[in-house]
Amino acid sequence: MKNLQKLSDNLLSSFLSKYQLTEKPTVEFIEDLENEKKSLARTAAYEPATMKIIVYTSGRHPKDVLRSLSHELVHHMQNCRGDLGAEQGMAEDGYAQNNDYLREMEREAY
Repeated sequence: MKNLQKLSDNLLSSFLSKYQLTEKPTVEFIEDLENEKKSLARTAAYEPATMKIIVYTSGRHPKDVLRSLSHELVHHMQNCRGDLGAEQGMAEDGYAQNNDYLREMEREAY
């Protein structure tokens, strides 16, 4: 985990510099053994209101964890640009993939 922290700090620093972002997100790594057991386990999430990235690490290769962090950093950049404002909202069923605008935000993050 120590090596992962160093790699993630380097990734975060490089990303903020490259995209000239002045607001740094907080990053939390979570070990969740129950989540790890699920076939479709959570990998990461971004909370626009708090600028917090949560990355699940249990049972994952460090490279995969960094890939998830990179994806969420793109969402942070979108938030800093104002692309994730409340007016974009969620789909009526609460699932972002059912909202064309949010699908585009996901496409960009991929």
